[in-house]
Amino acid sequence: MQEIRFPTQRSKLNGPPVITKNGIITSHGSEMSLFVYRGRLMYLDAGHCCVTDYFTGEAHAPVPDTMGTYFMQGFCENDTVYAFATKANSVYCFVTEDLEHWSTGEVVLTFPDNFELFNTAVCREPAGC
Repeated sequence: MQEIRFPTQRSKLNGPPVITKNGIITSHGSEMSLFVYRGRLMYLDAGHCCVTDYFTGEAHAPVPDTMGTYFMQGFCENDTVYAFATKANSVYCFVTEDLEHWSTGEVVLTFPDNFELFNTAVCREPAGC
């Protein structure tokens, strides 16, 4: 596992923080996001568009209809997994409750045509929405 330690008060630093790498999750180089699903540590692999159990390596059904989408990120809330991906100027959301049957990607955010989106970052809002 990786351990990253940052000082709590940057004003007292005598240089940049020291980052110690103690391992990797996978070596294929694709972006991924970690989350807990039904008590299991899982990751959504952006390159293969599927959820994998971290400890067993079991890969579940890939997210469908992702052609042309990029930079997928996963998020889990109440045993429902949400996968967000970008395509041109839009963000799409795919949803599953069982890691096998996914909804068709729905556009959840669109920017003007002169924008092109790349990485997404998704988290729970403090109010729960």
